[in-house]
Amino acid sequence: VTHRTDSPTCLFTNLRLLISAVVCKRWKIHSLDIKCAFLQGKEIDRDIYVKPPREFDNGHIWKLNRTVYGLKDASRAWYLRVKEELIQLGAQISHYDEALFLWYENSELVGVMSTHVDDFFWSGDSKFEMKVIQNLKQKFKISQEESMTFKYLGLNLSQQNAEINISQNDYIESVESIKLSTNRKLEKDDSLTSTELRDLRALLGKLNWIARQTRPDLSFDICSVSVNIKKATVKDILYANKIVQKLHNDNINIIMSSIGDISKCKIVSFQDASFANLPDKGSQGGYIIFLQGENKKIIPITWQSRKVRRIVRSTIAAETLSLLDSIEECFYIKSIMKDILKIDNDQLLPIICYTDNKSLYNSVYSTKTVTDKRLLIDISIIREMIDRQEIFQIEWIEGGHQISDCLTKYGASSSNLLRVIKGEQLF
Repeated sequence: VTHRTDSPTCLFTNLRLLISAVVCKRWKIHSLDIKCAFLQGKEIDRDIYVKPPREFDNGHIWKLNRTVYGLKDASRAWYLRVKEELIQLGAQISHYDEALFLWYENSELVGVMSTHVDDFFWSGDSKFEMKVIQNLKQKFKISQEESMTFKYLGLNLSQQNAEINISQNDYIESVESIKLSTNRKLEKDDSLTSTELRDLRALLGKLNWIARQTRPDLSFDICSVSVNIKKATVKDILYANKIVQKLHNDNINIIMSSIGDISKCKIVSFQDASFANLPDKGSQGGYIIFLQGENKKIIPITWQSRKVRRIVRSTIAAETLSLLDSIEECFYIKSIMKDILKIDNDQLLPIICYTDNKSLYNSVYSTKTVTDKRLLIDISIIREMIDRQEIFQIEWIEGGHQISDCLTKYGASSSNLLRVIKGEQLF
């Protein structure tokens, strides 16, 4: 018999969307840490026997009543117990993220919770706290609960004056450069030893984690080292060490403040691409997506910097593929938001994509034939999306307003990007 072992955990993009709703509702944020979670999971559905610890060994073996740490399905048994209890307390589960639990009163969102194994993030109005959270505390043993300022999944969350600040300061302090001798630093073109390669992979893993959560400005630099990992040299370690130095020198936080009625916001994307700027002649694409309220304030939701999915023959082709990637992510964000906010009207949450490529903009809004047949297919997809009003519009902006430049090319200034993720207006 095959036993399912999967256990849903809330995606970070969805967590940011949840926090966006919370800050617009002006609710307080909280966390719960469950004590010995697996021992509070659902009763085991098969016979498993274990040898007891030496201090309790009296010649008998033990039969497990519940899953314990080490069993492949322990986390799933725990999740199923959580799911069962939360549904009994009136929760609805997101259609797109099974670790996202939502509570409503007359179709109005009154409480939210995301789960990551034994770590719970929750927020809601006073009635939700009394009816749901207080009952939940009776059902599970809680080891720790915090409010307003706490660490959740490695993120430092701090709420003050209707703003939520997200940083990774504690984790960043633990990230160190790779130590090289003075002589080794001079051997820039030498291949790495197995130990050096292992250290570089470990460092890139840490840097990638930070870039995905709070430091989009570092995304391209990290990606440029990662794509060269199979042929890495001492020069790549030196470059990675410069990223670490930049990481420690700049204190960057993601600031989320109220954008007003979140159901009336826009989903705004900035995307860019650099043609054939990678060592293998590949192109780098990148995007960053925000929620923008009627008050013009913005909340950063997600970003990406990665190699364009195929080798292309022109700048417009690279830009088009990057645009398609950002549109795909915008659609996902819109679907999650409609799910969270109980929105049925497709005209709400309009998607607006900004590009600084005039050729791409002109091709989308004209019947001009594109000579590259494969590119023609991609542009036709975008045109159809606009005609069907799945995308509200594509807008052209001057290069100086393209805040995703630093996600796709060497030496591009990140000042505009950092300015807006700190809460300033886009334009």
